[in-house]
Amino acid sequence: MKHQQLINLYNNSFDNRQFDNFYDLLTADFHFENPMLHINGREEFIGYLRACEIFYSTQTIKLIETAESEYLHRYKLLIVSDDLKTIEKLDVTEIIKVENGLICMAILKYNLEQLSDATSVMLVKSMGDFETIKI
Repeated sequence: MKHQQLINLYNNSFDNRQFDNFYDLLTADFHFENPMLHINGREEFIGYLRACEIFYSTQTIKLIETAESEYLHRYKLLIVSDDLKTIEKLDVTEIIKVENGLICMAILKYNLEQLSDATSVMLVKSMGDFETIKI
């Protein structure tokens, strides 16, 4: 797979909260989307991650190339609160698009009904000033 190393670096930076790495991995106009919010711009995405008080870890189930420079990443997302009281796993499907050797888009799909009410509230709080699409 042509961009597997790039995607692995993206996931490792996410898991290890090494947000400065995203300057070398994402396009300036990077688009991020999940069922609760949309973020346009690398700076905005990094700002969101820095403000987030939730720790995440990913466990890849499958990564496949679906088209040239487009990938489908299925993984388990482990969600851990800052106080280590909330730990849940979420099944996630992510569409990743690469442009000129950088990730330009990541769209996450998951079912919010898989989460407890406490984790859902924690996720909404972590979004701060970012636009909420739906809860």
